[in-house]
Amino acid sequence: MGFYRVLMPYLIRYGEMVTSYHTVFGVISFFAGICFAIGFFILIYNTMNANKTFLDQFPPNEFK
Repeated sequence: MGFYRVLMPYLIRYGEMVTSYHTVFGVISFFAGICFAIGFFILIYNTMNANKTFLDQFPPNEFK
């Protein structure tokens, strides 16, 4: 019993630290997921609109 009286406070303290680490990593992962989704949406949007603006960048073909 004496061993657990010494060990349990350290395990409880370590458990709280692990929980706080999970919370911090969860928040960071959440914001990373949101940034990835926004970036992916911008990439898809620009790719879909690139076909419309791509032809306007060049002069008309004179050899048709």
